[in-house]
Amino acid sequence: MSLVLIVLALFRSGAQDKTIIIVETGLPYTSQSWFYEGRGNSFSGEEISKNWDEGRRITSIAYTNNGWFCTMAKNTGIGMQSYKVDSDWPGDWIDEKWKADYHITALARSGSEWCVVMSQGSGYSSQRYMRDTWDQIRDWYSKNINEGYFMTDAVFSGKYWTVVMSRTPKYSSQGYLFANTYDDLVEQVKTKVWDRSYRVHHIVYGNNVYLVTYGNYGSDNGRGQSYVVDPSDVSGYIDKKWNDSARISYIGGGYAGSSSGSGSGGRYLGKRTGRFYYVSDTNQQAELNFYWNNGDYLASSSTLGIGYGSFPRYVLRDETADSYVFYRANLEMSGRITVLEYLPKMIVSKGWNRIVLEKAVMGEDMILTKEISKEEYDKISQAKANFFNGIGLGGSNQNNSSGGSGDDGGASYVDGPCKYCGGGGGCSSCNGTGLKYNSYGGYYDQCPSCSGSGRCFNCRGTGKQRTY
Repeated sequence: MSLVLIVLALFRSGAQDKTIIIVETGLPYTSQSWFYEGRGNSFSGEEISKNWDEGRRITSIAYTNNGWFCTMAKNTGIGMQSYKVDSDWPGDWIDEKWKADYHITALARSGSEWCVVMSQGSGYSSQRYMRDTWDQIRDWYSKNINEGYFMTDAVFSGKYWTVVMSRTPKYSSQGYLFANTYDDLVEQVKTKVWDRSYRVHHIVYGNNVYLVTYGNYGSDNGRGQSYVVDPSDVSGYIDKKWNDSARISYIGGGYAGSSSGSGSGGRYLGKRTGRFYYVSDTNQQAELNFYWNNGDYLASSSTLGIGYGSFPRYVLRDETADSYVFYRANLEMSGRITVLEYLPKMIVSKGWNRIVLEKAVMGEDMILTKEISKEEYDKISQAKANFFNGIGLGGSNQNNSSGGSGDDGGASYVDGPCKYCGGGGGCSSCNGTGLKYNSYGGYYDQCPSCSGSGRCFNCRGTGKQRTY
């Protein structure tokens, strides 16, 4: 069978997750089945139990733009299986299973959950894994290749790569490459893999790139192979391949990645990271911060926190043709997201020119229609403060003289530098960044002192305080 890349859909550059399907002829699998849960749904496991009862074993699992996606088959050579779904990396559980002669045979990560499948009878004799940036993994991979290990699974979790390497007769050689775009993937797989008589082992999408492992199989190296990224009709594609005597050998998915920077104006596959300032047609204001945390795209607003009592946090959970839909959420110390579906949502247009904060002000929607600079935002804030103070709503004495007598009964004051920020106006707790490192979760969260604004809590960023 000639090696032909089947492309049934254009690369979706805006999708966070991918559905990558590799099929091969010559696989021993029989009675293969597959299923997915649907995007955004939790992992249920009901179909796995049903297929186990019928004698099938899990051959691949991934979180894709179709949600949790799993393939199972008979005649895999795999014995007993077990899987673990957890919001945290299940390191202790893996150690216990290793002691019982299980090995990791499938690995996946959604926005909030890990799924690790471990099996007996996989043919693996020893196994290791590493979770870190690729700069750190690169040398570790080379060291393990030299010791007879091969990469048998990998996933990107929004911040780190997790790579599993095993001693296995399945492969006799292996290398890897990165492709920056879909077209680059097509070209490199053809010229560096198939034209050199190698076969693709895995394709994982993460951190804005495709990671491809490839090389020789231990046997049956001439079997046919094809793959597809984001097919428009998953069922139709698989049925066609089954009719051609090919079977699914691998399902891949993954995250586009996360940005560690918080600089204004950053773009990330159509999504922004950093702090942005908006006004409405009626001069309502909101300061919004968009950032990535462990694979989830979050937003928060210190401005609205005044009304809520604490700054509200949102998490992206739905996407329409023209908008991102954020739900109110709690971010626990472990990093786990709890979506509060009963609370008002935030809807952000993909053009970033309209943001609807449902019931944000006195039960009414706040509709932000214009992005402005921080300087413009601060001027509007100061003008409002001056107005309220001028009509007596600010609660402050407007006599700014240094005299000791008058209608104020002898009270007088002068403006001096703020004792907390020293006159700089920035938050002394986070040095004006708006972010504090969460040692429990291992990520940066918004500073609790300034609610993410970066401004001094005492002087509200003015650098001054009144001394009476």
